[in-house]
Amino acid sequence: MSGHSHWAGVKHKKALTDAKKSKAISKMMNAILIAVKDGPNPETNYKLKIAIDRAKAVGVLNENIERVLKKASGDLKEDNLEELTYEAYGPENVALLIKATTDNRNRTFSEIRQILNNFNGKMADPGSATWLFEERGVIFALKEKFKDDLIDQLIGLGLIDWQDKDGEMMLITEPQSIGKVINKLKEANVEINDGAIQYLPKNPVKLAKESEASLERLVETLLDQADVQDVYINAE
Repeated sequence: MSGHSHWAGVKHKKALTDAKKSKAISKMMNAILIAVKDGPNPETNYKLKIAIDRAKAVGVLNENIERVLKKASGDLKEDNLEELTYEAYGPENVALLIKATTDNRNRTFSEIRQILNNFNGKMADPGSATWLFEERGVIFALKEKFKDDLIDQLIGLGLIDWQDKDGEMMLITEPQSIGKVINKLKEANVEINDGAIQYLPKNPVKLAKESEASLERLVETLLDQADVQDVYINAE
């Protein structure tokens, strides 16, 4: 394992409140719409497989997933949804990567910029924050069925880091290897709580307590915006 911990900066949600469930379902459907553009077969398009699995976890019905998949085969009218990444800075110049899916980039940009302004943040020039992060596959799985040699097998499949906390393993992989690692975990009957491609900070920065609270409110407000899918920060 590496000497620093990613755990504090990487989160996954095991449950959703009713108030947020409807919005989460809409966002998951958008994630499928984006992923399916790389191919309609989840066995060969692992970004799509992850999007489908995460959608099912928040209650998206199979028929709704099938409807989205038909768009890739031309059975339904093409949508104009696109995936965008916004770079920004927040409290103490913490870098943020904001992933969004939208059919109106002007509206989305304006609303995200307003949220940042409300928290004394600001948009950043393209490329100025991205270099502070690295793309990785991140998997959360229960530890109880891990066998002694399983980590060694996963390393051979692309596992590059792992951390154990309170009976749950966080496994970090090369982005292209997340599918192989998840499949191996399933073969070993290991329960998987979540898995996705994320952006981890290369050198997480430590913030003052008051800045931590402000940053948390900023991230929560951004995630509550209808088009924002994920927010990544380079803070511990």
